[in-house]
Amino acid sequence: MSNPNKAPDPSTRNSCVTITVAKDSMSAIMILRKPADEEPPITKDVILSEISAAEIIFGVDETAIDKAIENEEFNQAITIANGIPPRRGESSSFEYHFSTSGDHHPEEDENGNLDYKNINFIQNIAKSGLLVSKTPATLGETGTTVFGKELLGPPGVDLPLKSGNNTEISEDGLKLIASVDGAILYTHGTVAVNDVTVIKGDVDFGVGNIVSRASVRVMGGVRAGFSIKTSGDIEVNENVEDCSLIAGGNIFVKGGIIGNEEGEIKADGNITAKFVGNHSLSAGCEITIGEEVVNSQLKADDSITVQSRVGRIVGGSCSAGKKIVVAVAGSETETATALEITLDPDLMRTHAETVDDIQRLKDDGKRIKEALIELYRLQLDGKLSFQKKQILGKLEKANEAFPVRLSQLDSRRKELEAQLADIKDVHIDVLSRVYPGVTARFGVVHKTVFEERDQCRFELVDNEVIFTSISDSV
Repeated sequence: MSNPNKAPDPSTRNSCVTITVAKDSMSAIMILRKPADEEPPITKDVILSEISAAEIIFGVDETAIDKAIENEEFNQAITIANGIPPRRGESSSFEYHFSTSGDHHPEEDENGNLDYKNINFIQNIAKSGLLVSKTPATLGETGTTVFGKELLGPPGVDLPLKSGNNTEISEDGLKLIASVDGAILYTHGTVAVNDVTVIKGDVDFGVGNIVSRASVRVMGGVRAGFSIKTSGDIEVNENVEDCSLIAGGNIFVKGGIIGNEEGEIKADGNITAKFVGNHSLSAGCEITIGEEVVNSQLKADDSITVQSRVGRIVGGSCSAGKKIVVAVAGSETETATALEITLDPDLMRTHAETVDDIQRLKDDGKRIKEALIELYRLQLDGKLSFQKKQILGKLEKANEAFPVRLSQLDSRRKELEAQLADIKDVHIDVLSRVYPGVTARFGVVHKTVFEERDQCRFELVDNEVIFTSISDSV
């Protein structure tokens, strides 16, 4: 097979037609030179003969050829053949046979009060119960080059089932099954089953501190000075005082969390409570509070939400990775209240630089192709000087390297955008009223409120925190 990326030899091919095939063999372009007075006109048969000589047998666009002849489209790059690129198969997918959302929505009455008592937080499963079903990855779809060569599409990514504690994978690898009776623990994509330790009353001097691998359900409350540490979930039916709750899963307090800034509540998953006062909370995913947050320090990698339509955040600081949503922020007494979205400035800067590099490379590639077309035209006319032949060789090498470099930069861009995907729509929503004394911070950029505002969204635009109306934003 001849090399389709080289210009045709004028001694054996029609000098008015040049065919160039893309490096990936998925498309071909044609450039027509206007025949001299003594030369015969360019016909469709001539063009098809040149296409055949270039060994192009698939995806020929005869409509484009007819149009080029009819409109005398000389000295233009015209696409006259297209292959069909191979397609990657579908990656494996999973169906979870339990709730993975972490959303525990209580009923709200007409006064904005929320009922947390009747929410079933810990999800139980019996031995041999089905936890997860897997649909295998599929094979890729075959593509075809303009030379008629078939290209196998890559198969989809086969993602394995993740087996956590007290679970087992079926022989066919398509089912995750509980190996014991217990509570389902779902954290960062891994499913496990834990035993449940039930404390029938309060965690106090009668019980002492608790360290357990099992999930812990406390039918009463947790008193000041005591601690619960578990690799599973923690559920408390009543109030939590100045204590330490550390969970590898989620924490759910049906009452409130009330302290004197001496306790610590930390979960790798979500934290849910009716209200919080003078306490510190840290969650690897979401923090959801029913009614109010007062003089507390909250930090969530994902979001912080105060659910009640009259819910409020007053004093202290709330820091989230994606969004903060609350009805009322601050107070009429202008209590200093910090609402923050944590951003990675280095990641944002690297992404912007990579996008600029891709655009510059595309602009350079366009100029290289334009220069190659001009040099090929001179070559067809026999007017290519020795110096320009050297330039042609250098430009052809640069043109061959262009897709590789562009692919590298584009892969880097996609990696960065995957990391940035979660912060493209970051915002702070105050659904009812925000008072003076509230500071909205996005990374190192911040803005303080000096007058009352209703239904306000804080966003980062061009490295500046701006106010917009929620009704205009949604």
